[in-house]
Amino acid sequence: MITCKFMGNKRGKTAILLVLAIVIGALYGGYYYFSKTPRYALIQFKRAILFKDAELAERYLDMNSFINKFLGEIPSEAEKESVKKRLIYEINWPSQRSTFASVTDWSVFTVRINIDVDNNDVATTEPDTGTNVRLERKRDGQWIITLIDFNKAQETQK
Repeated sequence: MITCKFMGNKRGKTAILLVLAIVIGALYGGYYYFSKTPRYALIQFKRAILFKDAELAERYLDMNSFINKFLGEIPSEAEKESVKKRLIYEINWPSQRSTFASVTDWSVFTVRINIDVDNNDVATTEPDTGTNVRLERKRDGQWIITLIDFNKAQETQK
């Protein structure tokens, strides 16, 4: 039987702990970096729609910007609040005719994301044919979706 003296002595255990700490630190650093990318925001938003989690969806979708740009200017705050409640309802209890039904088909892992050269806080992507998404970076570094221009062919099916 061959024994490994490196593993049995004090230096070997210290080396293993050091390598393990480096690996854990690198994984944490990689996750922290990835969580501050537009792709992560797209993944989390799609996850929220798939798992019917309106709270998570609100973290990655600027509802006020989405409502204003998707439906046009709404004159009163009461109407805006009503539309917001309807969207939250659609996320938690989706139907085939839900506003966000096509999000489940988005390609979030392989889609090309274009970050604006002049303004690094704005990104655009096309996660589904004809569907355009605009993301903006908040002060804390998190990206949020501010506009979803859904596929026109899909809108005519509704």
